[in-house]
Amino acid sequence: TIYGKNVNFTGSASGKFAIERAPIDTADIVVPEDSTTAVYDRKTHKPNITINLDVTYDDGTKETLELDPETDYTITSSRDGSETDDFISAGEIIYTISGKGNYTGTAGTVSYTITPRPLTINDKSPVTAEDRPYNGTREVTLKGVSLSTVLGEDEVKLETGLISNADANTDPGYKEVTFTDVKLSGKDAANYTLSTEKLTLSKAVKIEQVEPEVRKPTASYVPNDDQNAFICTVEIDKQSGVDYEFKMDEEGEWMAGTSTEGKCISPAFADIVPLSKHTFYVRSIGNANVMQKDMDSVPVEFKKLPNPKEAPESCALEFTANSDGRTFTATITPAGLEGAQYCIKPTDAEDSELIILDSNTYANCVPLTSYTAYIRYPGNDVYEPSEAATATAETGKA
Repeated sequence: TIYGKNVNFTGSASGKFAIERAPIDTADIVVPEDSTTAVYDRKTHKPNITINLDVTYDDGTKETLELDPETDYTITSSRDGSETDDFISAGEIIYTISGKGNYTGTAGTVSYTITPRPLTINDKSPVTAEDRPYNGTREVTLKGVSLSTVLGEDEVKLETGLISNADANTDPGYKEVTFTDVKLSGKDAANYTLSTEKLTLSKAVKIEQVEPEVRKPTASYVPNDDQNAFICTVEIDKQSGVDYEFKMDEEGEWMAGTSTEGKCISPAFADIVPLSKHTFYVRSIGNANVMQKDMDSVPVEFKKLPNPKEAPESCALEFTANSDGRTFTATITPAGLEGAQYCIKPTDAEDSELIILDSNTYANCVPLTSYTAYIRYPGNDVYEPSEAATATAETGKA
């Protein structure tokens, strides 16, 4: 508010103006090169961040301001998209700088990485690996491993390593273990990495020929393209390192299966006659690593399959008197459904077979009798007839 004074002015005038918060979107984030990464050491690590903002005043003068973290901006931290207060564990931390007080907007982000601490194996302690049966992998369980650079009371263990190959051996000779696929365990394992690439064991590892577990196979079958026979496949849950072969019936020939996603699947057994019965046999393929062993067999009766076609949506039944005055003609609708089969029988004749019609009419219905009509899709060598739409009605007096 402005007030007049002296003899020339009197009264007052007032107005409003606003000082807007300054955006920091164009501010420079300054981080020393040695302040963007650290090696895990059980201590807190944070980057040294400075925010500089170039400003131009109304009179054209320019100045670079170093913003105050207490009053001018806030820093939030996150790991994997979630806010965090963990500045000790290994991993990437993202710091986001946002204006506050007289400043608004976001200046940007700073990435800070705490890298896992390299571990070495204390070669003064004897290290062995447990002998085991063959399992198709090169992994062995280590014993006596002492890690020389684990900090404080961190819990870290090295449990497994990779031997030169996985084959069974009668003359043990696997003395070297590599660490191309290291498996550290313990609650602090993520904060460490193994820098040792190779280790010589104090005793060679022996990989023994494995006796496979007896497992139960399953069988499934589908119609062939001509829909006059079945095609059957057999599968078994695959034991690691074990391959399987299959045959149909005692006199069949053994055929090797194909392994995929934890299963071993037989070749297709084709041209199987509907309503026949067969037994499928499975055994492990024997070699230097795996004993040959019979699995459970699976008997299969090749029954006809449910028809894939659904029942027609509706069915209706009507009668008209014939000219002989003694019988009626049944008419089943809707007529003309492509591929459909029309049937009828007396409702109370539960044990009698359906009368299969050449059309949608039947001319030999007797008076005062209840009939049930059916519309369905017929079966074939491999499919049962479909479910039927039905209707029931009664003839009148002659």
